[in-house]
Amino acid sequence: MEHQTGEADYQRVVDSYKVAGFNNVRVEKFIYDMDRAFREAHLVVCRAGASSLAELAAAGKAAVLIPLVSKDRHQEHNAVEIEHVGGALSRLQGSLTGESLAAILKDLYNNPERIQSLAHQMGKLHHPNAAHAIAQSILAKQA
Repeated sequence: MEHQTGEADYQRVVDSYKVAGFNNVRVEKFIYDMDRAFREAHLVVCRAGASSLAELAAAGKAAVLIPLVSKDRHQEHNAVEIEHVGGALSRLQGSLTGESLAAILKDLYNNPERIQSLAHQMGKLHHPNAAHAIAQSILAKQA
């Protein structure tokens, strides 16, 4: 397992894993080689911003999405849509605890077929030529 913490939470997270007896966790302040991290991951726990979702779709990775709380709730809307099509599970930050997240992860760990299904559905959302198709559509309407 790999866990990106940011600068502020790094030592607290390292200490928490040690106390819990998790010795095979790679804790990083920041993951500089995201290609490697995505390649090695079976499941990603992350926010639900547009860039994160595009990366998950391109990599075909299952996810547990925890939308960033914001006034316009855009990440929450993103997460609901992705969950609706079966590409991820979504949980609101305010209703999530360490214990409830651990239960979700344990359930997924014990159901690899579910992870594969989520990954497959997430991968179906990837459209590598989307920008070209949009540009062609705009140009066709101008002609």
